Amino acid sequence: AERVVSEKNILASLHSPFLLKHIFSFQDESRLYMMTSLLQGGELESLIPDDGLSEQSAKFYAAGILEGLSYLHRHHIIHRYV
Repeated sequence: AERVVSEKNILASLHSPFLLKHIFSFQDESRLYMMTSLLQGGELESLIPDDGLSEQSAKFYAAGILEGLSYLHRHHIIHRYV
């Protein structure tokens, strides 16, 4: 539970157009609930066609991901999936 609260606090401190925005959160006896910004379009994986992305689309998405990771690293935060 402590790790989840720590992640929530980190998310709340971040301000980048390339990352989820923390709106608010609350906790009951057993769960932590977090409201984040809506990212329309769903997960990136669901946007990739069966025959793959065009080079231009791949560059676009990669640039956004790298901007988000760069922001995290400038703030001495390492993403757990990288």
